[in-house]
Amino acid sequence: MTQAVQTLPAPPRRIVTPATLLGVAAVSTLIASQFVTVGGVFVYSLIVLLHLSQTVATVLYGLFGAAALWGIVVILRLAYEAETDPDNN
Repeated sequence: MTQAVQTLPAPPRRIVTPATLLGVAAVSTLIASQFVTVGGVFVYSLIVLLHLSQTVATVLYGLFGAAALWGIVVILRLAYEAETDPDNN
């Protein structure tokens, strides 16, 4: 008794050209600058409104900086997947 072996289709190859990489860099730079700006303004306004100490301010800036960095990495990954997808080119 033999069983047929099913082969999975190969995933489509990503299209990586200088133009697509430039698109990834442009989108990532735009959104990263907005993430950092909004996070910085939010933390600054929170510090000024609540009259927080310098230590608390530094911790808040660190937390929001880490969150912004995580968001930038996610956006970079999504932009790369979208720009190099064969269906979009």
